[in-house]
Amino acid sequence: MRRYLFPILAVLLLVLVTVGLLLTQLGRGGALDPRSVSPDGAKALAQLLRDRHVDVRITTDGSEAQDLAGSDSTVLVINPELLPRLALQSLITSGSRVVVVAPDQSQLDDADLPMDVDDSVEPAKREPACTDAIATRAGVAVTGGLTYKIREGVGCYASSGSASYVSLDGGRVVVLGDGAPFTNDKLDQQGDAALALLLLGQSDRLVWLMPEALPLAEGGSSFYSLIPHQVKVAVLALLIGLAVLAVVRGRRLGRVVPEDLPVVVRSAEAVEGTARLYRAARARNSAAEALRSSVRERLRRALSVPAEHRPEALVDAVAAHTPRDPGQVAGLLYGLAPSDDAELVALADALDTLDLEVRRP
Repeated sequence: MRRYLFPILAVLLLVLVTVGLLLTQLGRGGALDPRSVSPDGAKALAQLLRDRHVDVRITTDGSEAQDLAGSDSTVLVINPELLPRLALQSLITSGSRVVVVAPDQSQLDDADLPMDVDDSVEPAKREPACTDAIATRAGVAVTGGLTYKIREGVGCYASSGSASYVSLDGGRVVVLGDGAPFTNDKLDQQGDAALALLLLGQSDRLVWLMPEALPLAEGGSSFYSLIPHQVKVAVLALLIGLAVLAVVRGRRLGRVVPEDLPVVVRSAEAVEGTARLYRAARARNSAAEALRSSVRERLRRALSVPAEHRPEALVDAVAAHTPRDPGQVAGLLYGLAPSDDAELVALADALDTLDLEVRRP
C-alpha cells in the first residue's frame, strides 16, 4: 500500500488544484457581464437592481430580447456591433426604453439615431452639465469612451464639445460612449451607481442583451477559440500535474551496478530453465548454436588452437585427433540448424561424443 501512497496523494492534490481553478474562473466573464465578478464585469450592478425588485433577464439573442421586453421594460444593449443589421432599430421601435453602450457610426445610421461619432476619450470624472433629469440627479460620474456630436436630444458629460451620454426622445433612448459606470470597479466611484440605477432601474424588468459573435460561421476563428477559458485553464493544470507525476514516478536509468543474486540457483536448474525457454520459443537454431559454440571453445582449448582462428584450423585439428574426416567434423561444429527436436537431440549427442573423442586420454 505504501508504494501507492504518493501517486494517490499527487492525484488528490491535482484534483483539488483543478477544482480550485475552476471555482476561481466560474465568476469571471466578459466585460459588462452581469454574472462576472471581475473588475470589468457587472455582477454588483445586477445584484443592486435585483435588490430593488427589478427582474433582470440575461439573453444573447436580439429576437429573444424583443420578446422579453415590453412597454414597461428597459433593454440594455452591450456590444451592439454584434447584433444583426436593423436589430437595434427594431428594439428602439418596440416601445421599450433602450440603453445602448458604445454604438459606432454604422449602428447609429442603421437605427436612424440623430448623432455622429466624434472621438474616443479615456473614462474620467466629469460633470453632467446638461438638463437631463437622470444625469443631473447622478451628478459627477466616471464617463468616457466614444463621444458623439448630436443633432437632436440632450448631450451630457461632454468632452471637447462632444457628449459621452446622449438622451433622446425624452430619455426613452440613451446612448453611452462607454460602460464604465456599470462595472464592478467603477460602480462605487462618484455618481456611477446612481447613474446606473437611475438608467436601468426605472422599469420592472431589465433585459440585459449581450449578443455573441459566431466566429466559425464568419470563418475568422478556429474551434479552439470557442472553448471557454476556464476549461483551458483546467486542462492546462491537469497536463502540468500529469507531467510532474510522470517525472516523479518515472524510472531513472543510471550506470549498471552488479548485484548478487537473491537466491542460489543450481546449474542443472539453470540449464533446464534455459532449455525450456528455447523450447517454448522453438528456437532450435539458437539452441544448436549455443551447444556448438560451447563445444568449439572446449575443443579449442584442449587442442591449443589460437583464439583468433579460422574455422578450418579447428576442423583440421579435431580431425587429426579423431577417426572422423574433416567434412564430418565441419558438419557437426558449423553445420545447418536442426529442423526438429529429434535432430536437435541427435546433434547434442553427436557433439558430446566428439568432445569425448578429442579429450579422451
